[in-house]
Amino acid sequence: MNRRQKQFEWLLGELPGFRAAGVIDESAEDALRRHCQDECGKTAASRRGYYTLAISLLGLVLVAGGVVLFFNYNWDMLGKTARIAVSSVPLAIGAVLGMVTLSTGRGVLWREASALFSATGTALLIAMLSQIYQTGGSLYDFMTLTLLLALPFLYIFNSILLATIYVFAMFVMTGGAITSPAAGTLVLAGWAIFAAWHLGAKASPYAAWVRYLTLPAAVFAAIILCEWRTGVQLMTLAAIMAAAGAVAAAHGVPAKQNPWLPVGAFALGVLLLVGGCRNGFFSADDHASRQAIIWSQSAFWVAQLVYWLLAAELVRIERRNLAPVWYVIGLMVLCNYYLVLGDDPETVGRIGSNVIAAVAGLLLVINGVRRNSSSVFNAGLALLAGLVVCRFFDSDLGVLWRSAGFVASGLLLLAGNLVFIRRRNHCSEVKNV
Repeated sequence: MNRRQKQFEWLLGELPGFRAAGVIDESAEDALRRHCQDECGKTAASRRGYYTLAISLLGLVLVAGGVVLFFNYNWDMLGKTARIAVSSVPLAIGAVLGMVTLSTGRGVLWREASALFSATGTALLIAMLSQIYQTGGSLYDFMTLTLLLALPFLYIFNSILLATIYVFAMFVMTGGAITSPAAGTLVLAGWAIFAAWHLGAKASPYAAWVRYLTLPAAVFAAIILCEWRTGVQLMTLAAIMAAAGAVAAAHGVPAKQNPWLPVGAFALGVLLLVGGCRNGFFSADDHASRQAIIWSQSAFWVAQLVYWLLAAELVRIERRNLAPVWYVIGLMVLCNYYLVLGDDPETVGRIGSNVIAAVAGLLLVINGVRRNSSSVFNAGLALLAGLVVCRFFDSDLGVLWRSAGFVASGLLLLAGNLVFIRRRNHCSEVKNV
């Protein structure tokens, strides 16, 4: 039962009390009761519809599995034409189902089933044709072709189920040799346009789920694009996600529907701490091909452009809040990229990471105090404490000094929270007076 249905059921239970207290008259009570009952019925029907879809898809998969096993048993007895005809049956079913869905204006269940049947039928036909004619090719090439041909069905039927399968199917591409980063980027861009379409639409019911799907999509982007100077590229990707989450939060997106901000900020903090103490984090991959290097550089500059657009939007919305944090991080990452091209990228990269972590932690603490936000304040303290702990691990110190550093970091967190809570309580008392 979702939150909306609980609210309507609560209101239904309170209507007799409102009527007895004279807050509403009899006609208003009847109207409210009918409205609440209708809304509860819609929610229950929607939930039943998704259950029906799941059971129906399971049944179709079982039927299809039985048919496949039957033809697999008799496959060698069939000629080439018969094999192609049998392989085309799922795609034909999907085409018929899709035409019926579009021509009659069917609902969500029909659209999801049509998209899934059409995409699955296409993938099966490609696999069978490859096997029949022995065309060869790699897993990366097969998945690239399959996913690109699934994109039209994704857009035509506006299928969130196919979009979810699409995102996780992209990771199958990484199971083989990544022969062309451009092809992987094209596959990712096709899904990204679909995601941007739903995130930009105010009335999209899938916006929250699409935000969560962008998390594995970002991991896939890191796998195929961050092949050269991995440390700086990963930091830029995490900064983009954190900035996008801050923009979404500034536009009023609830925290439960906005995973970008906590995930992006956490990933960026971890990368800064790791970059400040790990060797090889900022070095270039000497084994990367020229094509991979050029494509990674191009992707980096596009990512920088996206980041600065997000930072500018954040400054426009909230001029005095968290915008300085993202500006400082973005500027330092950009400068860091220039610096690691020098003769000693590791030293420069480690110093740059420590500086970024220290500045970002201090700005988070200051913004947390100004906004009276314990989450922002604690995020800054945690980043500063992590910086101290990593420095103790990285330094040539004995166990005694390291234990003292851990104790000092813990006391910093405890004392900072105590001071912050007292200040917030004092501010509340002043406002009440």
